[in-house]
Amino acid sequence: MHKINLLAKNIVKSLSNSGIVYPGLIPRWGVRSISREIPHITMNNGCKMPKIGLGTWGATDDFAEIESLGLGEKREKGIEPNEMVEITKKAIDCGYRHFDTAFMFGNEKQIGEAIQQKIKDNTVTRDELFISSKLWHTYAHPDKVILGCKKSLKNLGLDYFDLYLIHSPLAAQANADTLFPKTKYGRPAYANAHYVCTWEAMEDLQKEGLCGSIGISNFNLKQVEHILEYGTIVPQIHQIEHHPYLTQRPLIDFCKAHNIAITAYAPLGSPNRPWAFKDTPKALLSDRKASEHISTT
Repeated sequence: MHKINLLAKNIVKSLSNSGIVYPGLIPRWGVRSISREIPHITMNNGCKMPKIGLGTWGATDDFAEIESLGLGEKREKGIEPNEMVEITKKAIDCGYRHFDTAFMFGNEKQIGEAIQQKIKDNTVTRDELFISSKLWHTYAHPDKVILGCKKSLKNLGLDYFDLYLIHSPLAAQANADTLFPKTKYGRPAYANAHYVCTWEAMEDLQKEGLCGSIGISNFNLKQVEHILEYGTIVPQIHQIEHHPYLTQRPLIDFCKAHNIAITAYAPLGSPNRPWAFKDTPKALLSDRKASEHISTT
């Protein structure tokens, strides 16, 4: 599954118009039939997920927080949170049914507001949408996983997630004031919680019906092996950065061998990703060699 990220400015501008963003996505007889036309994949638990989703990272200055941790330089201001309501509504009108957000993105409330408006005006029903979010590091302790999930559900105004992921295999000290707690020495304040224990709590969320499907994000191959070794539920999804600049073929092959579907975020190279080198082309489509690779794979 490909997740188109809002940080690609040309995509955002397209969504701001009323035209079709993805050619051929909308059938001629209107958007109400879109749920029958969008291609899906079937995950290992039998649930279906639309192959194309709208990634919403960058709707706030969240990537500036990454820059402040010394992981890259800030490239460009993201979409303002108040723009997300209209962008999400336009995306639904254009045919998007899969929306990917996260507690860390800071835009769950705006996306939820848009979803509720489009349900109220009968454009879509809840079961026509596929909503994904992610557990942030400050809720990674097993005792806090359900709290993190319910906070995101409340933000979005939903009763359940179609998909809920561990954002990454990290745990930070619980802190209601910041997403990136630090020690008194200014270093990241990590918590003593192993991601396998976090996963076991995620399994409970699925059993309780809060999540139709559960998965992981940004795990390496060894970490996925640990989940399979100690968990009782095989992740339905692993969401990773994947494009010709970062193919991650061994990891993808391993996941496929264990029936874990892959969601590729930044499929166009995410031109504003803070860890891109200064001489990296703005996007894959502006890189002739990379775009030729896309056309042949």
